[in-house]
Amino acid sequence: MKPKTLLMVTIGLMVLHGLGLLLGAEEAAKMGLTDLSADVLNMGKGAFEISAFFNLFLAAVLISARNLNAAALRALSKGIAVGYVLLLGGIIYHTFTLIPGQAPPPAAGAVFGAIAAWACYVAFVTKDPEEEAQ
Repeated sequence: MKPKTLLMVTIGLMVLHGLGLLLGAEEAAKMGLTDLSADVLNMGKGAFEISAFFNLFLAAVLISARNLNAAALRALSKGIAVGYVLLLGGIIYHTFTLIPGQAPPPAAGAVFGAIAAWACYVAFVTKDPEEEAQ
């Protein structure tokens, strides 16, 4: 596995998550809740849209990083791996603290646990060919 593969998978996840949040912001804001006023719904929808734009922002930054050299990609992969670990922590926390209907399903923890483990393996265990030669 190479850092560039990790980068491309992360770009894909950020784009998919960003578009999903953007297109489903209103439904996401209503999940698990009833009788929301127009202002409350608008605020919740706006929060999801802001999150979506942060995902798309990160995807745009990472797309421009595709042509970095191996050492820079390796450094970037370490940041991505730490980010996935933090994301996993947030998923686990919200699984237990959000109301039913808004909490992520337990399977999300398993999926992102696997992604975080893979990212850590790529970032901290694998070596680039020029590193192995030394």
